[in-house]
Amino acid sequence: ASVNTRTRPPGAARRPMWRDMTHRRRFGLPCIAVLVGTACLAAAQPSVPAQVEAPVTWLIFVDDLHLDFRTTGFLRTALRTMATELIRDGDTFAIASSGPSRLAVDVTSDRRVLKGAIKTATGNGLKYSDIAGGPDPFAEVRYRLSISTAAARELLGNAAALAGPTVMLYVSNGYSLVQEQLGAIPPLARQSGVKIFAIDPRVAFSADVLDAGDPAWRDHQPATQQSLRSISDPTGGFAIVEGDFVTGVQRIKGAMQR
Repeated sequence: ASVNTRTRPPGAARRPMWRDMTHRRRFGLPCIAVLVGTACLAAAQPSVPAQVEAPVTWLIFVDDLHLDFRTTGFLRTALRTMATELIRDGDTFAIASSGPSRLAVDVTSDRRVLKGAIKTATGNGLKYSDIAGGPDPFAEVRYRLSISTAAARELLGNAAALAGPTVMLYVSNGYSLVQEQLGAIPPLARQSGVKIFAIDPRVAFSADVLDAGDPAWRDHQPATQQSLRSISDPTGGFAIVEGDFVTGVQRIKGAMQR
């Protein structure tokens, strides 16, 4: 049988192999050649991997000492909405409370644990009449604020050891009569690399929700809103204290996707 071989005319110059390889590379053709121990490999262009968002650790702080008991239903709805809309597969979370709800969940990704904790979250805030009628109307207010800020600082302090983006969802009605202890929270959050989003579950759903709570507190609404902004804004987050709640949650989601 005959074998076809490539020949060149007598006297024709041999075409350098590097010109063949250059020609093939110019037209996007694969090039593999070995010449005197030298290899040439035209590698394919590396593909650009799709950007993958880093898992987020969500620190959920339920300040039940400053949440109305009569709006507990809105509180639980808010927590369920945030859990559904914000916590993605692969994210982790921890949850703590300031008062009798006794929420204390270490960092985990088990949504069943979070679901169970939300069912026990209950508002235990003071009524305005409880404050106005006492001999020292601010004693209980100062005490509760000290408990709440200590619980929040403990959660933030533990966050320093966490890797990746970390966010605190600070759920509270806010503070109006005494606020001097709030100033320690933003610096600690920045030191621990935590961004805070403060949420008031009463006014976030609609203005009518305030009617379900203690009407006397309505006169203090501007102060409570500003108190939550003072916690969140310096950390790069923001407060949801008015408007549509779901829209506010979507703002949080958008801020964490940038």
